[in-house]
Amino acid sequence: MEMRTGQKREKKDKPKPKKQPQTQYDHIVMPCIHHNSSQTPSESNLTHHLSLLHHPKRSVRLDSHSSLSSSLSSSPSYGFVSGNYVTLLFHCLHSINNGTQKRPKVSKFEICLSLRLVSLLAINLDAGGDHAHQVFDESIPSLSRALLHFESSLSDSDIVVGILDCLGFLGFFGSTHPEEIQSVMLIIWDSLTKNGSKWSDLIRFKAISAWSFLLSSMPGSHVSNKYWKSVTSYFLSLMCDDGVALAVDDALGLIFEMGFLNKFEEPAEEGCSRDKLKDKITDKLRGLAIEDRGKKLKVLADEDGNGDGDEDGQIPRTIKIAQQVKDGLILSKVCEIIQSKFIRGFLGPHGFANYLQITAICKTFSNLLEGEAKRMIKAVRRCC
Repeated sequence: MEMRTGQKREKKDKPKPKKQPQTQYDHIVMPCIHHNSSQTPSESNLTHHLSLLHHPKRSVRLDSHSSLSSSLSSSPSYGFVSGNYVTLLFHCLHSINNGTQKRPKVSKFEICLSLRLVSLLAINLDAGGDHAHQVFDESIPSLSRALLHFESSLSDSDIVVGILDCLGFLGFFGSTHPEEIQSVMLIIWDSLTKNGSKWSDLIRFKAISAWSFLLSSMPGSHVSNKYWKSVTSYFLSLMCDDGVALAVDDALGLIFEMGFLNKFEEPAEEGCSRDKLKDKITDKLRGLAIEDRGKKLKVLADEDGNGDGDEDGQIPRTIKIAQQVKDGLILSKVCEIIQSKFIRGFLGPHGFANYLQITAICKTFSNLLEGEAKRMIKAVRRCC
């Protein structure tokens, strides 16, 4: 075949890349990663993993994500988190929201990692501060949608547990007033009462624990009169359920400790005295193996002085509970027991011990270290 000289081969135009549609996160400006010459080796390692979150290889991204979660779970890094929380939050929310699409481009493992990392952001930022509240505001809508998406799926229990953990920590550390806390409690409560019969024991236990964890952060006088009228009867119906009995015990004990029992009763039960309601609980406990519940309820007795007081000024009767948790901390209040167990269950024994040594986190849950910080820290170190 004769070649024609001077003839140029036509080049096909390359297709132009499609413009990606805008998302609700486009308003978040991705900041530069904060590199600080005075960083500790641990912070430098975290910064390195942060820089790899957008690596082209998916396996590298997942490894970096996992390393960040593992490092922040084992010990706090307030400086690193406060300098890079927007970058981390953007990445996590993008993964969580992508996971709720019809054709998600992220794995369930990545969604779980993102949920855990958002929880760790809340714990590491100043509780109730501007940064923590920003994380709260940006995250709650996404988590609420994610819970609605995954709550009825029996194969996504790990994701649902991660969402419940995250809601608990965001409400506890990121909210600035009781109404915000109760808005998160309502998200959890609505999902629990709607799906509880289908959920595994683990998810139900986590939902009740997260709800109680949030309730423990409020004084009884700030609890709404309209949201929680069915709580007492619902928990009484679960006291014989071995799968959630421990969490129910904690929740009922907290309600008695707070006082204002009328805020948690059905209108038909409001005439029932506190003594009669306590007798109902006592009767149920007599038929159960309390020893198998870790001997949590050591004394059921009428005692004055621990509750916030009724609206008519009368001091409520309370259930006295004494418990020594594994970390060696002697906790006399139900709210302290609930808070320490929830945080310890999330961080693990080693991580919880390390976080206890930083007073910032402890000032939030009932001033746990106040007055006895050295004794408690020594006890934690011995146990770990």
